[in-house]
Amino acid sequence: MDQKLILSLDASAQLAKYKAAASLAQLRLEMVIALASTFSSAPINSIAVDMAYVGTILGLGSITGSAAGLGFLMGSSIIGLVSFAIGKAQVPDPNDITYSFKIGLDGAGYNEGYDPLAGAGGGAPGVRAFDNQGRKIGQTRHRKKCVDGQDYCTQVVKDMPEQPAYALITGRSDPVCVAAVGVTYPSGDKYGWVGNWAHTCSQPWYYSDIDAQYENGTIKLDCVWLGSKGYKKGYSTGIRIHFPEFKQGREANGHNEAYYCSPNNTALAFYKNKSPKYFDGSSVRDRTVRKKIEKDAKKAIKKRPTSNKFQKRTVGMERRWIQSHYAGHSAKFLCASETAVGPSLTSMMERAFCHMPDKVLYPFCSDVKSGTCWDEQANKFDAKGPGAIHARAALPDVEFEAPIVWGK
Repeated sequence: MDQKLILSLDASAQLAKYKAAASLAQLRLEMVIALASTFSSAPINSIAVDMAYVGTILGLGSITGSAAGLGFLMGSSIIGLVSFAIGKAQVPDPNDITYSFKIGLDGAGYNEGYDPLAGAGGGAPGVRAFDNQGRKIGQTRHRKKCVDGQDYCTQVVKDMPEQPAYALITGRSDPVCVAAVGVTYPSGDKYGWVGNWAHTCSQPWYYSDIDAQYENGTIKLDCVWLGSKGYKKGYSTGIRIHFPEFKQGREANGHNEAYYCSPNNTALAFYKNKSPKYFDGSSVRDRTVRKKIEKDAKKAIKKRPTSNKFQKRTVGMERRWIQSHYAGHSAKFLCASETAVGPSLTSMMERAFCHMPDKVLYPFCSDVKSGTCWDEQANKFDAKGPGAIHARAALPDVEFEAPIVWGK
């Protein structure tokens, strides 16, 4: 059950107070973050804001991806605790469950490998809720739009007979790149899940410009591709999440990151079959839960996507690109990831350009004396030194649009 917080002019002091109180030992998410300016541009004298705070854990591989270049040295036993604020428009009905989504910012999902993924926004994911026995107890009924970068896009499951344990999040015809999913139950329990798990579990992913609080500061979340045509394109059509297993740190629930990506785990499953509707991700009633989970998991391991799968593209698809000034958005890491899918990216911190269609990394021309490179001033491919004329002829013939700039 949400609590109404009255945010005063002393918001900054409250933020410092609660941030100091939040520690690794306080995994119950008992912190309140006063970010009034995020929700209103009016003077903050007495602004009432309803907020639900949800926490989630990131796998080690996920943190490594988001924090590449930040100097985070993590042992295998380290896990991050992320908390992010999701505004609540009103006090929900006690029999309704509201699922909140954070969608990758404008252009984050522009995909040079999948037609027609032209943006991270799209139809709000559908939600089917299940009890602990895998019986469906409710689902969303209305279609709505989640625009690129939307920080609070919701779907409501009405008239729930009991508190759900599982949620099957399903994609629409226009895919979205989901950075986070949060839910607050009528009991007051708050849970969250982040798109970084896609990278950890070798699913199609990309960077986003969505911020999340980390135990040592702020990180950028990754996002996961979700859409109904994923069974044709290789990305997820549905994601089943057991939210209670994402409330506390790994040591608290007894699992490590490998568990969350294993074939037989109860916490998380990615589906790529057509029209998943049931608890096991199938669209046929007579399939048992365990048989389907194991079968799909074995297929995913044997047919893990490679960079070649994402090279097909239509004319003009590669013209948009990201220019990121964040240390956590590594061009080297993006090009090295077999499952990264999205627009080409320049890392201003690394001074490198990742051309996503063929996953080739180019250094800045001002940093090299010879060879192919990226002209960071003209925003185009170039070559220097002996053989430059022939090298230029072999470079991708692309006239890029103005970049989507993150972090400047």
